[in-house]
Order: sequence, then structure tokens, then C-alpha cells
Amino acid sequence: MIKNKIFIFMLFILILTNIVIAENCQYKETEIQQKEVLRLINSETDEEWGFPLEFSDFISGSKGSDSSNCIASFKITNPNNQIVNTTLSFRYTWKKLMGSASKVIETRKIIKPNGVEKVEYRVSRCFDNPSIDPNSITYTIYDNNFIEPIIRTEKVEVEVCKKCKAEICLDDGAKCNLNEECGSGFCIEGYCSNNNLCFENDCRCASDEIQCNDNQRCVKKGAIPLDVTPKCGLSEECIYGYIAADTGKCAKSPSLLKEEQNERSKFYTYSVIALIIIFIIGIAVYFILKNKAEKETQRTLQKRIEYEAKKIEAKEHELNELKNQINEIKRQKNLEKREIDELNSLKEERKKLEINIQEQYKKITKPFFDHQVLRKVIIVPEVKGNHITWEGYKCFYKKDKNLDQYTYKDLVHIWIWRKNNGRYPRPRHHIHHIDGDKLNNDPRNLEEIEGHEHYEKHRNNLR
Repeated sequence: MIKNKIFIFMLFILILTNIVIAENCQYKETEIQQKEVLRLINSETDEEWGFPLEFSDFISGSKGSDSSNCIASFKITNPNNQIVNTTLSFRYTWKKLMGSASKVIETRKIIKPNGVEKVEYRVSRCFDNPSIDPNSITYTIYDNNFIEPIIRTEKVEVEVCKKCKAEICLDDGAKCNLNEECGSGFCIEGYCSNNNLCFENDCRCASDEIQCNDNQRCVKKGAIPLDVTPKCGLSEECIYGYIAADTGKCAKSPSLLKEEQNERSKFYTYSVIALIIIFIIGIAVYFILKNKAEKETQRTLQKRIEYEAKKIEAKEHELNELKNQINEIKRQKNLEKREIDELNSLKEERKKLEINIQEQYKKITKPFFDHQVLRKVIIVPEVKGNHITWEGYKCFYKKDKNLDQYTYKDLVHIWIWRKNNGRYPRPRHHIHHIDGDKLNNDPRNLEEIEGHEHYEKHRNNLR
């Protein structure tokens, strides 16, 4: 069986590779490349069978006035030079008045060589347009159950973008810095062109530039000073926008010269009036500032007096705080002496209790022999009331070793489990005695369960 999902994934990789190779560019050249091609082969004979089926044109129909014309369709293409007898399977989805529904459809198709077949399905009483999921399509090719997809590498002549200095050449109209970057070999005013003129005779001059009449460059507006010949012979290049007819150089226009003379006359008149006004204003400002400075001096002196008074008050407050701190230190010193005496007394009592606990622990943890089984002891004793009951687990006895020194691997039932199962219990798992008898280490009475389940069973007195 050939799964369409596998084909779609492989075709996506091949299409992506072709997109990278066949880039959209103006200037191209051909070269020999290794290209991956998706083929179908017979896995038994290793012979090439053909190409996989292709699916396209997924269309959702519109519902009619009677809600009965809900149609969805797609096309299936056979790219091979032989008939393909196949069974298709796909998922059909449509909306109802309340919710939605879906159905897996199977249909039989016989597709001619290099032919195209339309697959269509409709449902009655649907509420909205149906659809077919392209990712759900699978198909089986009859009489060829051993056909499988494979990607093969072949040498092909591919048209690729022309390279300029190891980079893809720029198209006409693209921004550039050097002629060598353009596929045409011309970089005019920062844009590629197919000749030595600006691209489409438009140099794309900036707002502060103007295009020369030769259509090959841009020049700055108003950049040429007086008595200098403009580069392109345009009056807009001159700083004053005028070219003298007799010299051909930038100059001031007659109207501008007359206007400047009038402006100079006005400037001299206004300057005299302004100086008189400034003199009067200066005298007035002098007296105002003098009066303001005297008042400011008085305010500064008053603020200084208030500041010094606050400093004295702060020092007095600080002195009172120091006195209170000294009294508190004396009180704490007396209190600490009493607490030290009480602490020493508690330490003595604690030491006595520790010695008593250690003696009791030695009594409890002393291993006892199980006389029924040689070299085995019972550990994990349980204290009930005022006496110890030996209801713990069996363990291999080790001379001069307290119970708290016995390890997990010393337990008899763990050893029996490992011997019968070839491994220790898994992490976070315990070995449980099924009948609840901790001394019954029959392999049939042992089971591996999770730790939390083990604790729950013993806490609830369950087997």
C-alpha cells in the first residue's frame, strides 16, 4: 500500500529544492546539477515502476436552497505512461445545523496514462460547504502491492540565476553600488540599467536633486556657489537658481541684487532704532535686578538662621537617642546573662536524653537470629506497647553489623526476586508480599508494585 502522506512529505522537499534552484531573476545561465526525483519502484524486483499520483484542485461546493447540493471534489493526476488501477480513501467533512460531521470515503478509480480524473462526493441536508482533507488521502495500486517510494539523484541541466562576484546578479532597476553587481554590467546612479543611461531614463533623483539632460546622473539642487560653472548647465544647480548669460556661471539675478540693496537700507534703519530701545531696556533691567538681589540676600540670611536652628534641634534629638540606646544595652546585657544560664542547663538535659536514646536504639536495633533459617536475621522490628515484636523482613546475617547498617540488597526477598527475574526492581518500585506475610519469601508470593501503592496497601492493612 502506498501512503499519500509519505508522498506529500517527499514532494514538499523536492518542490522546496526546485524553488531554491529556480529563483526568479532576469539574467540566467545553465549548469549541470544533481537533482532529487521521487520515483516508485517494485521492492521485489528493484525495477522502476513510475511516478506517484498527484492531487490538486480541492473545491468545496455551495449548498442549494434545499440544503441538498453540498459537493466537494478534487483532481487526481497519473503522470505515468501506463494505466493505474487504484482505490482511494479520504475524509469528507461537512457542517450540520448543530455541530459538524465527517465520513471516510472509499472509491475505485482507473486512470489512463498521463490522465486526470475528478473525484467528487456530495451529502444531503448539510448546513454549510463541505471539504476534503488533503492530508487524509491514501491509495492502493492494485496488482502492484510491492511498490514503494524512493528518491533518486539524477544529473540534469538546470537554468539558474547568473552569478556576479559569487552573488546572484541584480536585475535592471535594482539598487547597486558597482557595475559588476548588475547582470547588464551598468550601475547608473545606484540602480542597475541595461545601458549607460539611467534605468528607463529615470535616475530616481532625490527630492534635493535634479536629473541632467543626458539622463545619466543626478546633481544637487542649489549646490553650486557663485562664479562657478554648473555641471549640467541647469540653473537649478546654482545656489541662487540663476546663470549669467555672458559667463555661463552661477550668479545672482538682477531682481535679487535690487532686493538685497533694499534689505540693507532697511537693516541700517532698524538697527539704530533697536540700539536705542536696547539701551532704555538695559537701564530698567539694571535697577530691577539690583532691587531683586537685595531681597534675595535677605531671604538667604533668614534661611541660614532657620537651617542652623534645625541642626541644633537635630543634635539634641540624637543625644537623647544615644542615652536611650545605652540604657537598652545595659538591660540586654542582664537579660543575656540569665538566658545563657538557662541555655547551659538545657544543654545538660539534652545530653542526658541523647545518651538515653542511644542506649534504647542499641537495644532495639540489635539483630536476633531466626533459628529456623541458618544465617538469617529478622530486621525492622515493630514496637507494640512496652515490648518488641519481630514482624520485620528476613535478611542475610552479617557479623558485627547493626540493623541500621543493613542495605537494600541484604534483604532475602529482594535477593529471591532478583534471582527469579534476572534484575533488581525498577526505580520507585517495591517488592510486595502478596499474602501479607513478610516471612513468606516464596517467589510466587512476591510481586513488583509502585512504592506509593505499596505504602497504601500496608497503611490500609491490604494484601
